[in-house]
Amino acid sequence: MAHKAHQSPKQLAHTLETMSNNPTAYILDNLRQLERKTSLVFTLLKASVYSIVLQQQISEERNDDGGGEGSEEGDYE
Repeated sequence: MAHKAHQSPKQLAHTLETMSNNPTAYILDNLRQLERKTSLVFTLLKASVYSIVLQQQISEERNDDGGGEGSEEGDYE
């Protein structure tokens, strides 16, 4: 694992050097691809968070409906 972490900065430096030697159009195309991928990841993350929040709300509503009725009926008796 440490080998990969050590390799990543070298790969990043190599990629940046390669990009700096290439024409601007090539860099822009690569940045657009990166932007699309980043947008996709962000969208998937938002969907996952929404799903988790929705599941928690449903679970809380079920717990409130199941446990809350008994105590309310007991209060009225």
